[in-house]
Parts: sequence; C-alpha cells; structure tokens
Amino acid sequence: MDFSRDSCSSIWSYRKVYTLMLVIYNQTENDNMPRLQHESHVHVNGDDSPAFSRNQSWLLLGLKQRGFGQGRWNGFGGKVQSDDQSAKHAALRELQEESGLDIPIDRVDEIGRLWFTFTGKEECMEVHLFICRDWKPATTDSSGWPCNTEEMHPCWFPIGRFNPNEDKQSALDLSSIPFKHMWPDDQIWLYRVLSGDQILAWVHCVPFSLAGSAQPGTIADSARETNGLSIDPFEIPLYRLQRFPPNSEQVNILPQFRVVLF
Repeated sequence: MDFSRDSCSSIWSYRKVYTLMLVIYNQTENDNMPRLQHESHVHVNGDDSPAFSRNQSWLLLGLKQRGFGQGRWNGFGGKVQSDDQSAKHAALRELQEESGLDIPIDRVDEIGRLWFTFTGKEECMEVHLFICRDWKPATTDSSGWPCNTEEMHPCWFPIGRFNPNEDKQSALDLSSIPFKHMWPDDQIWLYRVLSGDQILAWVHCVPFSLAGSAQPGTIADSARETNGLSIDPFEIPLYRLQRFPPNSEQVNILPQFRVVLF
C-alpha cells in the first residue's frame, strides 16, 4: 500500500509530533574533560576512570528513568506542545528540562525526520531530529554542565573525532555507544547523521509480547534492563531510510513508502 498524508490518515487516527536532540562536545587539548554537574569525572559504560585523549568528541545521551522508553539510553526530547513556537523551540525546551542545558537556537540544526508506527496502535510518531554539533559549557564551573533530572540521567560517550564542519569528514568510533540499551532503530541511522547525512526514516515496531521472540534477521532489542530499569522489548521488521531534501521546510508529509502493517 502506497500512502501519503491523505491515505495514511485512514490508517493512523493520530499523528503526534516529537523532538529528539543530539549534543556533541568536541574536546581539544585546552578543554576540560566532559562531566556532569554533580560529578567531577566522566562515566562511560560504567567505567569511573576512562583513559581518553583530550582530542576527543563526546555524545551526550540520557538514561530514561520512567515512562515510554524507560531503561534506554537516548537523545533528549519529547512532545511538541501547542504553545511551542516551533519544533526547534520544543527541542530546546525539552533539552533544558531533561538535562539542564540551555543552548542558543542558532547553534542547533535539524538533520532529519523519523516516523514510527507500532503494531496495534492508531498513532504515528513524527520525530524531528536536531543536533548541536559543537557544544561548549557557558561557565567555567560545574554549573554549565548537564545534570540529572527526574526524567533522564545524562552521560558522555566518546565517539572518536567528530568534525562539526559538514564539508569535512569525521573520524568516528562508536564502539562505546550502548546500542544494546538503546532503541533498536538507532543502529540504522545514528552513524549516518553523525557522518553528516540528513535523513528521512520510517520505522515499524512490533513488541515482543505480540511477536513472541525476535524473528531471524530483524533488528531487535537484546537487553531487557539497564541499571535495574526494565526495557519493553521491540523488534523492527520493516524500515526505510533515505536522504533528507535540501530544503527541510518542504517536508510536511510522510514519504511515499510502501508499507505492510500487521
């Protein structure tokens, strides 16, 4: 079935708009090691004293403490509210609420749109994906760094060397990214956007409670908990990924994907 905005409205009763923010800290020889407000050192995958070069880039992720996505490492974001001026304004508001970070709006770029559908749900999640390519703390003391909140517990993860200039190649190393404890679709698109691509992606998710167990060859959760927080497992039997058009303002509807819903 091919669908557009009109035809998909008969498949999904609701389309809710969300945001997701990626924040990158490009540390140089003269910069401090990344930290959180309540800690004086870095935590990476449970290691309290990692030995990393100061010429290193770091991706900020948060461990979701409650609600949908609990137990997963993820970027920061949430629903676009009716009083938000734009999706970008909503993304910055959610980032501040979930991590304590205040980032100027001109330091943030939209790099993709993600659409999620779920078996048994008449709702399509449209996620606007944003990135701050070169975040720096606004103060010299710890108050400029991210902090734990009721919703998210942030942590910095090394990603090799990310080049904030889109016309130059990065030397990425995502071996420390906890993909097993993230949404399974992250392994489809995260490397692409950190490499400079702008993307559109459609992802269909099936809970294990319906599927029984992950089907061979599908992208699926392999972890059931993170630091004592349980994960509701999903598999992805269907997805589509394509390049983002040069003018993001032209993207107002779902892409023309061929979809089979279960």
